[in-house]
Amino acid sequence: MHKTVNQEGKYSWLIIFLLCLTLFIFGNNISQIKQVITLLRQEKDIDNQLGKARDKNNALKEEISYIQTEDFIKKEAREKLGLGDSNDVAYILPPIPTIVPSSQETPKTVPNWEQWLNRFIY
Repeated sequence: MHKTVNQEGKYSWLIIFLLCLTLFIFGNNISQIKQVITLLRQEKDIDNQLGKARDKNNALKEEISYIQTEDFIKKEAREKLGLGDSNDVAYILPPIPTIVPSSQETPKTVPNWEQWLNRFIY
């Protein structure tokens, strides 16, 4: 009868050991699953950044191809350098005269005390 109690004790230790081992493996798997989820989120963010960078790169390539065109070069020479085409005709206009008010039309300045007096009394 003593042997059966000893065998039951061995089984209980074995069950406890297997239970602890199962919990350890399960806990380890949960942390790995969290890491996988985090990595998947990072991958999604990086893919979004990559897509934005590709779009910006394409826009810059289009801008470079436009800058290299003859139309752009002519436009910039016209606007920034004041140059024209060989077929352009330059017109020089006389300056517009400015109207200077005569000294007789200057308004009379009234002191502040007189303005207050006029407002309340008159």
